[in-house]
Amino acid sequence: MLSRLSTKHVFALSRRYAASSVSEFDLIVIGGGSGGLSCSKAASEYGASVALVNGVTPSPHGTTWGIGGTCANVGCIPKKLMHHAGIVGKEVDHAETYGWTNVEKGKHSWEALVKVVNDRIKANSWIYRVQLHKKGVKLYTAIASFIDNHTVKIVSTDNKRTELTLRAPNIVLATGLRPRYPEIPGADNGITSDDLFWSVKSPGKTLVVGASYVALETAGMLADLGLPVDLLIRSRPLKPFDQDCVKCVVEGLKHHGANVIYGREVGEVALDGDKRKVENF
Repeated sequence: MLSRLSTKHVFALSRRYAASSVSEFDLIVIGGGSGGLSCSKAASEYGASVALVNGVTPSPHGTTWGIGGTCANVGCIPKKLMHHAGIVGKEVDHAETYGWTNVEKGKHSWEALVKVVNDRIKANSWIYRVQLHKKGVKLYTAIASFIDNHTVKIVSTDNKRTELTLRAPNIVLATGLRPRYPEIPGADNGITSDDLFWSVKSPGKTLVVGASYVALETAGMLADLGLPVDLLIRSRPLKPFDQDCVKCVVEGLKHHGANVIYGREVGEVALDGDKRKVENF
C-alpha cells in the first residue's frame, strides 16, 4: 500500500453529445467527491444551474469506480466495513468468555467481504445520482480539461470519445487526491488502497509500505482479518501527530499481529510468479 498524493484528474461522460455542442451553466464543478457533491447541490438549492463533471482514471491495475470520491469508494466507507469484519472475527474469539456457548470459529471469506463492500459502494453511488437528479444538477461522467478560465471541454471515456463544451462564469475544482507510486523499478507491480477494496482475490501475505494513517489503518485492518502483514516504516510513523499517541497505535498494531519494520526502504518490486518480491530491501 502506498501513501496518497495528488495526480492528474480525469473524469468519464455518461451521455452522448455532438462534438459541436456548447452548454451554458452558472456553475461547473469538477470532481464528484464529498466536496464536489456538497458544492453542486448547495448551489442548485440557491437557484444556480449547475454541471457536475466527475470520473475516475483507472489505476495501473485497471480499478475504477463511480461517483462519490475517495471516501465513498476507496476510503472511509469500504475501510470501515473491512475494519468491522475484523472486529467481528475478534468478538467471535472471545464470545465464550462472555457466556456464549457452542461458538464455532469459522473461516473468513475475502470474496464474500469484498462483495458486501462493493454492493454498499454501488448503492451509495446510486443514492448520490438520485440526489443530484432531484436537485437539478446535470451530471457528466467525462475527462475534463480547460479551454479558458470559463470554458471546459469534456471527452467521453466510452469508445465513441465524443466531446462537449461547457461554459460557466464560475468553475470549482474539487478533484481530490489519488495515490502516487514511488519512483522505483516495478512500483506498479504493487497495489494501492484504490485496488485493495475492489480486489476479488485476497491479498494474502502483505507488505504495507508507508507510515501515513492510510498505511497504518490498512495494516491493522488486514491483520484483524487474519492475514500476515509486515508494515515497513522508513523513519517514524504519523509524523504530524503526537508521538506518545502514535506509540500506542503502533503497539496496538503489533498486538493485533502486524510485524512493524523500521529503517528500511523498498528499492524494487519484482514479479515472482503470481507473487511480488521486494528487492534491495
